Amino acid sequence: GKVTYCYQNICFIGDMLELGEYANETHRHIGEYAADKTDILIAVGNFAREIISGARDKGMDERDLYMFKSTKEAIGNVKNLVKKSDIILIKASRGLKMEQITQHLAGRVLID
Repeated sequence: GKVTYCYQNICFIGDMLELGEYANETHRHIGEYAADKTDILIAVGNFAREIISGARDKGMDERDLYMFKSTKEAIGNVKNLVKKSDIILIKASRGLKMEQITQHLAGRVLID
């Protein structure tokens, strides 16, 4: 029979800075790549729309796509999405300070 897992794969992807003229296309490709490798895709930053568009183009369900303009906004919403048993990948340029998401999920800091 089919194996049922008690976790979700959740991928937080933020802006990759310094891509210049390739930024829109590269972020779209990242979304396409992630579409069949994650259960929930959370895009953060100025290129979040391109990441989500790429995942949507590859057939990812709209209900599993989330887009936030900032790390702070993402933090305000992730507790509702993430469960204790989930497997989480967080990837972005250092400038987005997405390690704050990890710290928040671990309950170590409050973001002002």
